[in-house]
Amino acid sequence: MYDDPDHRNLYTLMLEGASHYELGERDTAAASFQRVLDLFGREVFRGSHATYLDFLQVYKAGLP
Repeated sequence: MYDDPDHRNLYTLMLEGASHYELGERDTAAASFQRVLDLFGREVFRGSHATYLDFLQVYKAGLP
């Protein structure tokens, strides 16, 4: 798909998550952001990406 068959590239995972997030596809966005978190840690969610970590935390807590 993005020449990332193992889904381990930070850029493609963040792009995928952000795209799903913007489309309102919460489950798929959360899965992508969780993969980013698992592979790269919290520090990659800086700046404009901080919103996605906030979203993931709220999503995992089961809040609306």
